[in-house]
Amino acid sequence: MILGQEAPAATTPTLLYEVPRGTSHAWVSAFWVCNRGGTATSFRAWIGPAGGGNEQYIYYDVPIDANDTFMMTCEGEEKSSIRLRNGDQLNIYAGNNNLSFTVVGEQI
Repeated sequence: MILGQEAPAATTPTLLYEVPRGTSHAWVSAFWVCNRGGTATSFRAWIGPAGGGNEQYIYYDVPIDANDTFMMTCEGEEKSSIRLRNGDQLNIYAGNNNLSFTVVGEQI
């Protein structure tokens, strides 16, 4: 299922997904970043409880070419997916206004 989709403003930390109350955890199985523009840029992503620090980054200033898509997938057993606990967040940051982010997985 789609857990979150955003096309954030440039250089603005943005919440893409938060494990909702009443959900014990969620599995993230894929994460896409699509550059809809004609200029290369970069993105960041981080996971963990709200208010965390630099230790939460999973991607930092990753380059993405013009009109290209970055894809992270976790295939196979659940242990290869990213498990988020109740209240954990997946946050994103776009280098320009042309990035679209999608995260899919399963809420338990």
